[in-house]
This record gives sequence, C-alpha cells and structure tokens, in this order.
Amino acid sequence: MTQSPVKDGKAVTRKINDTSFEEGEAGASKVQRFEEAADSPPWALLLQKMDEVKEETRATNERVDALAKKVAVLEEKAVEGEEKMEDLQEQVTRLTMENATLQGKYDKLREDLDDQIDRGMRENIIFYGVAGTERKWDDTCEVLAKWLYTNVGGKTQKEFDDAIQRAHRGPYNSSKAGPRPIFAKINFRTAEVIRNKLKFNPVKNAGFSDQFSDTTTARRNEALVFRKELKAKNPNSKAFISYPAVVKLQKAGEEDYTVVKSF
Repeated sequence: MTQSPVKDGKAVTRKINDTSFEEGEAGASKVQRFEEAADSPPWALLLQKMDEVKEETRATNERVDALAKKVAVLEEKAVEGEEKMEDLQEQVTRLTMENATLQGKYDKLREDLDDQIDRGMRENIIFYGVAGTERKWDDTCEVLAKWLYTNVGGKTQKEFDDAIQRAHRGPYNSSKAGPRPIFAKINFRTAEVIRNKLKFNPVKNAGFSDQFSDTTTARRNEALVFRKELKAKNPNSKAFISYPAVVKLQKAGEEDYTVVKSF
C-alpha cells in the first residue's frame, strides 16, 4: 500500500494535481488521457467503442461489396461461357449430322460409280498362265486367240481373234513366277462363253478372273482370303464368290448354297 508523504511530521494528502508526471508533450498527453478517462462516464466509453465497431463494420461491408461485385461479374461471365458452350455444342451436333449426311451421299455416289465401272468391264477378262513373252498388243491378241481356240474351243482361232478388241500383258512382277497376266477386252457374248467354259472346265496351271473397279477388287480380295479359310474348315465343300463380294458355301451333302459373309 502506498503511503502518503510526510511534511513537518504530519501526513499530507496528495491530490491529482500534485502528482508529478513526465515533462514535455508526452507527459502532457498522458495527463490529458488520464484526466479524460477519469472524467468520462462509462456510457461515453461505450459510445466510443461503438463508433470504432461501426468503422470496422463499414470497412468490412466495403470489402464484402467489392467481392460481391467480382462474384457477380464472374457469374455473368460463367453464364456467357455456358451460352457459348451450348452454342458450340449445337454447332458441333449440326456439323456432325451434316457430315453424316454428306458421307452417306458420298458412299452412295461411290457405290453408283463402282457399279457403272463394273458394268462397263463386263467384257474385260484377266487371263493367268498363258505362255508368251511378246511385247506388242497385236502379238498378244494372236497368242491369246490361239490359246482360247486350244483350251476353250467352239470357235476358230480367227473368230476368237476377231472377238478380241484388245489384249496386252500386265506389268512384270518379280515376286510371281510364270508368264505375265493378259488383260483383254472381248466381245461380251464371246466373253460369257469363255467364262462358262473355263469355270466348269478349268485349264491346268491357268485361270481367269473378271476385272472390276478398285473398290470392288479390294472387297473381292478380302472375300477370296475368307473363302480359302472357309473351305479349309469345311472339307469337301464348295464355295464361290458372287458379285460384288458375297461368299456362298455348299457343304458336303447339301444341295443349296448358303450366304456366309458379304464384303
């Protein structure tokens, strides 16, 4: 407990004004605050505190408003982005449908074109295994006419020669032994006679095939590979490829051919 000062043997009661504080501005400030605190009633202090809280609330509200504006801008951009995305998706869907339509039209045109090419090649036959090394087309026509007269028959060599519109050897292929194939265009009626005769009376080490468009040829090549595998799995069966590339099979003991696969 702080004791009161003594003067002339008597205790002296000190007042606030008698208190010694630091000299200068700092000291005066402390005295002022002390006096204000001592003189201010409790409700004044509460009002001061409320003002401070209001100021902090105002600053916080400003920050919240700023964030709310940013959120609103982002939401607006998000809505615009969603609308753009939906528009792009709609365009993609439309273009996909248009592409599918165009692809369908292209496939139909390609099919019609291949059909026209195939029909135009009904007079074309490729012969394999016909011996000869001639280089001129006229010489090849003569060699083919003689071969047809010998192996097909039914006409004289001159009649076969007259029916051949043109004939030439194919390109040399070092990977394949034997003579080069002969590509010939023959009068349609004579061509059908040749096909039927060679189909049911094949010549040893020789053969023939029809000529088609590139697309049909590719499909028939796939069908040929499949037919070979099919016959290996079904001994004593018969299989052939009908136009354009349909594999049909007749199993041993059966009378009818059954469609197995189309290419």
